[in-house]
Amino acid sequence: MNAFSLFIKAFKERNFYILGAGASAKIIPFTSEQGARIVQRHLDFGMFSLNPVELNDQAKRIIGSAEDYSQDSFIQELIQRLPSEAAILISRQLMTPSLHLLSQHQPQYSVFNLAPEKSIIFNFNVDGLAHHFCKNHYVLHPHGRLNAELHQSKLYNDIIDFSLESHKSAAPPSSIVMPGPEPTGITKGPEYKKAFESFRYSRYVIIIGYSFGYDGNKMDDWESFEFLKKIFLYYKVPIFIVDPYPEKLAYKLRDELKQKNIYEVTADWGILSKAIIELEKNKTFRNYEKDRKLFDIYYLYCKLQDDT
Repeated sequence: MNAFSLFIKAFKERNFYILGAGASAKIIPFTSEQGARIVQRHLDFGMFSLNPVELNDQAKRIIGSAEDYSQDSFIQELIQRLPSEAAILISRQLMTPSLHLLSQHQPQYSVFNLAPEKSIIFNFNVDGLAHHFCKNHYVLHPHGRLNAELHQSKLYNDIIDFSLESHKSAAPPSSIVMPGPEPTGITKGPEYKKAFESFRYSRYVIIIGYSFGYDGNKMDDWESFEFLKKIFLYYKVPIFIVDPYPEKLAYKLRDELKQKNIYEVTADWGILSKAIIELEKNKTFRNYEKDRKLFDIYYLYCKLQDDT
């Protein structure tokens, strides 16, 4: 049985899901995609300080350098006047879905409601999509959760404009974990305690679009990794990694857990979630003996991938 078939069997159980940016792909831009939008908003605003400013570490992680956006030296000079405060505020807005998107069917998240058992969704995304769509499950937010209604409002746009002009932030303090290394001691928070207490009821771990910020060398979310690793070592449940590039994390987990039942599902979650929904429709409306291919999750995934 291939990894796709094993995964679809596991999907219907009571599981411990770990979600990362890949679960929200094409709804919420990746950190690497935010910079160009933030820079463009800064340039469109058209008000610049007399002197260049130094981005703080958080903003630098999102923006990078001016040379990444233009070869024109004048444009680079203008980009170098982007205030950190505004960059972070715009980033928070980009990490929330528009209210229009919240009113639509989003397969990446509504698919979880096909699973009959209540599961734990340990959601490292701050976009609030799991909270909005996964009503049948327990959703935990270890990195916090942004309020889409606030961050997509006219008031918040006015706060961004104020920050672009004054290089100050009028927004209230936020406990949201921004892109970059986790704050020290994060695993002492209440969401981690709830995760620890509820994990014992999980049949499988399913990691979707998340790598703990691991690039093969360093890891942004190493405290979360160490926290979850201790749980994995104790319970030894099978682990599925759903990602277009699951190899690095799979190798690291196999090496540190000394565990063989770690499966790589090399897939785009946006497509795979649609294939799962299609599979459930086929079970209701089609005859298995006549249309066997349409009951195979890998076939459905490849068909949808070709159509994309």
